[in-house]
Amino acid sequence: MTTYLKLALIPMLMGVVLACNFTSTVITPQPAQPIEAPGDMTAAPIETQTSEGISVSYVGTSFTIPAGLAIGTINEIKPRTQDDQGIPYLVNYPAYTHIILQGYSLQGKIFEPQIAVYPAKEYTQMNEAAATIITNMQNILAAQRTSPAEPIAFLPPENASQVFHAQEKFISFKNGNGIRYITQFDQAPLPINNTSMFYTFQGLTSDSEYYVSVIMPVNVDYLPADDKVNSPTPIDGIPFDWENIENFPVYLNTITDRLNRTDNVFNPALEVFDRLVESLLTVGQR
Repeated sequence: MTTYLKLALIPMLMGVVLACNFTSTVITPQPAQPIEAPGDMTAAPIETQTSEGISVSYVGTSFTIPAGLAIGTINEIKPRTQDDQGIPYLVNYPAYTHIILQGYSLQGKIFEPQIAVYPAKEYTQMNEAAATIITNMQNILAAQRTSPAEPIAFLPPENASQVFHAQEKFISFKNGNGIRYITQFDQAPLPINNTSMFYTFQGLTSDSEYYVSVIMPVNVDYLPADDKVNSPTPIDGIPFDWENIENFPVYLNTITDRLNRTDNVFNPALEVFDRLVESLLTVGQR
């Protein structure tokens, strides 16, 4: 088991098992004009509507929200935190840029639609888990490949295991590179579902100064709504065997293979998220 995997506090059963309708809100192109920002954030973003969507610029980070994906952002600089009590890898992080998309089509998910920009060197110095993850990302980018048996780098560190990854694709943004994929984090063998599964992009700027983490909830119509035992599996879905958890690896391989098929209809479409990522430019907090 890798050092990265050991970071998750997972019940013994999970360790054993793992071993073996996007409704688009169309934004009609308008003449460029600022969108009012919340008044209690650290600094006001500059947001303008264009034919491609909403152009956002905030303290050194800029990107374009593709038309129909969201209606704006909430932006802040999260303050540095360091606490020797509790679980350091979860609570120790440097000041970083945090952006949440407003008016996103999918609500009530495990993660909010968000973008985070972390100062990589400072994060590495104050958080051992983050240092391991950032090194993992550097190795993935150097090799330009991933392993189905190993988790892909993901920040922030999670108190759970990366159960699977699918739809991996290396993507370049305006001043860096990374990888996008679909995944889910759990603390036990559970169904892959539309509440917990999400799209993520993880990458580094070309100078390795900043680590970029993009998280966007995504649904697929053949997955159950959530991980509850009484949640129905869609007619064309893959049933989860609650009575025989030892069959979880077979279930997971079946789900992963299906998610990797090119005929999948993700909601929202993965290409929409990719366009957002490709538009990113970050020079940190300015």
